[in-house]
Amino acid sequence: MTTAERQLNIIKILCRRGHETTQNLADELGVSKRTIQRDIDAISIETPIYMKKGKYEGGVYIDPSFQSDKLYFTDEESELLSRAAFVLEGINPKDFNRNDLANLRSIIQKYSKFKK
Repeated sequence: MTTAERQLNIIKILCRRGHETTQNLADELGVSKRTIQRDIDAISIETPIYMKKGKYEGGVYIDPSFQSDKLYFTDEESELLSRAAFVLEGINPKDFNRNDLANLRSIIQKYSKFKK
């Protein structure tokens, strides 16, 4: 994995989770904590991420309002998933329950460029 790929993965992880520890990022990406810290320094120049010290709330955070078109569904994908959710509301198969539908709607909302 190249440095650019790893840094993009860090951004994706933070967009999904909101925050993560440097140790968890290092373990997940197969590099040292120091490499993650250097990546954070480089990424933070153009992306609203920052580090907080602390035993319980320490780690790497991303501004919750940050959006990057590369990390979200296209308009067509959002529309397709919205139609699928609408259709699924009307059926109740064994492998699909109301909780699944709520999760699907949450994913659509979270990863659509324009919030509905």
